Amino acid sequence: PVKGGVLLALRLHDASRVERRFPPTATLHDVFRWADAELLADPSTFALVQAYPRRRFTVSDGPKRLRDLGIVQQELLTVQPRLQHQAPAPHW
Repeated sequence: PVKGGVLLALRLHDASRVERRFPPTATLHDVFRWADAELLADPSTFALVQAYPRRRFTVSDGPKRLRDLGIVQQELLTVQPRLQHQAPAPHW
């Protein structure tokens, strides 16, 4: 844990929350590793969703720094399952 820095909270599937501080230079990769440890789930199976402005982060966003995303003080991110397979579009 880092004194000061960015306070991130994850809202998990069961509506519980976990919190941790990160330096502003931390990347989303660091956040996904933390979420992986909390969820015991492969990061490719979930996304982290910011409410406002509404943004959805996946592991492909990993190299982005928190400060470059404007996340500099605190943020709540909701863990959202990623669809593994999308249903085919209906043929009308």
